[in-house]
Amino acid sequence: MKISKEIFERLKSSVEFFHDFSDLELFNFLKFMNPEHFGDGDIIFEEDVTGDKLYILINGEVKITKRTGKKGGVIKETELAVIKPGQCFGEMG
Repeated sequence: MKISKEIFERLKSSVEFFHDFSDLELFNFLKFMNPEHFGDGDIIFEEDVTGDKLYILINGEVKITKRTGKKGGVIKETELAVIKPGQCFGEMG
C-alpha cells in the first residue's frame, strides 16, 4: 500500500497500537494493509457474519449498532459505540 507521509505520521501518533513501532516496523506493517473508503450509512460488517479484518479509522466516525427488533416494518437499532479517528475496530472470527 502506498501511503502519504501525512497519513503515516497521523497513524504513528494517533493509533495507540502503533506507538511503540519504529518507523521501519510501521512501514513494513502498512505494506500489508488495503485502504477502504465508506460513505455515510454504509454497512461495514454485520453481526453474526464471520469477519477477517481489522479496521483503523483515519477520518470520520463509525457507529457500532445492534439490531434490537422491528416495529411496524422499521428495524430498531441501539448504538453501542462511536469509533473516532485513530481507533481500531473489526469483526474478527
